[in-house]
Amino acid sequence: MARAAQSQTTVETIAMLAEQIAQAAPECATQAMRIIELVNDLCAEPDRALVKDVIEAETADADLSNARIETAADAVMKAVRSRP
Repeated sequence: MARAAQSQTTVETIAMLAEQIAQAAPECATQAMRIIELVNDLCAEPDRALVKDVIEAETADADLSNARIETAADAVMKAVRSRP
């Protein structure tokens, strides 16, 4: 978990610095806001419903129960949240 917290702190620091750049150099505001958008994109989690749909589609011939698909989707979401 320490690595995830460190990554979050790094992302927040990048966003803060981009805001400071935008304020200090208004001519760079557009680029600074783009940096913030990109940082936010890095932090975005995948949509759980999309993960479940992909699991269902990829395992359609395996006849998995809905409970197994739900468990697999939960596992994917947990793994994504704990990634470094």
